[in-house]
Amino acid sequence: MQAARSVLALRTSLRRSLLPSSLSPRFLHSTSRRLASEAPQDPFADPAFKGFSDKIKQHQGAVDAMLSLGKIMEQKGFDTTKQPSMTHMAKMAMDKDLREAAQTLMSELQKAGVDPKEAMEMFQKANMK
Repeated sequence: MQAARSVLALRTSLRRSLLPSSLSPRFLHSTSRRLASEAPQDPFADPAFKGFSDKIKQHQGAVDAMLSLGKIMEQKGFDTTKQPSMTHMAKMAMDKDLREAAQTLMSELQKAGVDPKEAMEMFQKANMK
């Protein structure tokens, strides 16, 4: 049995050495690239989002303003589980109650120590999920 294996191994190595390199079998393998700068698949797993949510949780005014904005959106008939379309966003921008609630939310976020630009980025990341 051992002799048969060695003969087969010798035959295989001879075949590979006699064939031109263009005809020899190649084993190709590829994987997708992962960069250190890529955002996590789950935006809530992002450490920046965790820090953002911790700041909000520590400031009750920001939590209340966020809940109030959600309630007003639901009362006005907007789906809070989906990303709004451009027409829905235009309707929201024209609605006086929603504008006031959004302004209250942004002022409460500033009181909580959150930069408005950072807040907008985090809300966009959460909507991309």
